[in-house]
Amino acid sequence: MIQRTLAGRRAVSAFCLGAMNFGTTTPPEIAIAILDRFVEAGGTFIDTSNNYNQWHGHGGDSEELLGRWMRERGNRDQLVIATKVGARTTAPGDPADQHWEGLGAETVAAAVEGSLGIDRIDLYYAHLDDRSTPLDETVGALGRLAAAGAVAQLEEALEAVHLELSDEHLQRLDTA
Repeated sequence: MIQRTLAGRRAVSAFCLGAMNFGTTTPPEIAIAILDRFVEAGGTFIDTSNNYNQWHGHGGDSEELLGRWMRERGNRDQLVIATKVGARTTAPGDPADQHWEGLGAETVAAAVEGSLGIDRIDLYYAHLDDRSTPLDETVGALGRLAAAGAVAQLEEALEAVHLELSDEHLQRLDTA
């Protein structure tokens, strides 16, 4: 897989695998199959968050699954893990904006300690969501995609890394 340099320091796969629904609307066995195939294809960059799936579970389901998978596979050192903090609910079952944990020093420190159950986080950043689309609409669409064959979708997406745009295509994108 094509590699890119992240922040001028670390080589990562050009394709970053998002793990948002892993452990809930993407069942664990499918999530694990996706993770295994991604790494088999040369993928090294995975993104998650400590608040993912809080509308279906407790939040953190994605991080827990990802951490467990890395421990079982013993592949932590081959991966670059990005995760986020700040948008986890403080009111279980109610992920509305007014209940977000925020970015206070204690919150960030606690999230780092509880995050993924791994020895380090490679890229850690504040979580910001686009609330212009109703959450139930987004979750419903993502659930339908997962049910439609997530591993097959990954296979198709992996090919996009090799896509080369002509100058004409780049110009059209720039003027869109």
